[in-house]
Amino acid sequence: TKNGHSSTVPLSVKAIAILQHLTSVKTESDP
Repeated sequence: TKNGHSSTVPLSVKAIAILQHLTSVKTESDP
């Protein structure tokens, strides 16, 4: 169970990091 959960956590973290990065770039290019 720990292995499966550990595999889901990094995916979520990576997705959030990518989303945050995209938002940061969009905001910087917007103004």
